[in-house]
Amino acid sequence: MSFDQYGGCWSYSGRQAVRQVMRLKGPALDWESTMRKSLSANQFIHLFLTGLNGALWTGMIALALLAIYILSPFGTRARDAARERTLEEIRMESEAFCEKFGMPAATEQHLQCVFELGKIRSNEDERTGGSVDGFF
Repeated sequence: MSFDQYGGCWSYSGRQAVRQVMRLKGPALDWESTMRKSLSANQFIHLFLTGLNGALWTGMIALALLAIYILSPFGTRARDAARERTLEEIRMESEAFCEKFGMPAATEQHLQCVFELGKIRSNEDERTGGSVDGFF
């Protein structure tokens, strides 16, 4: 250590400064390796967060498209068409069931059978909580 004649304070020469830093640094204060570890951890965190961000944006876009489909008239028409197909299938099943048990079509017995099957189906819908068609 020497006295700096210009600044009026004690200072280290170059070699003394390096020795002093090495003494202070030691294995616990190895800044270079700490920075390398920190940078590699930051890269992993950056990649993870970038992927997570992309996944969240993809999910938000998918939800927005689903909401547009559900709220659009096209979605309503598709649901109405599906409901009509279901009702037609139920009507055909009821007629086939009644004909299977000896009630010819267009007779009073056949009409009564179809009516009673409709009541049974509506009771079943009430017991199971109704149809999901009214959900949207």
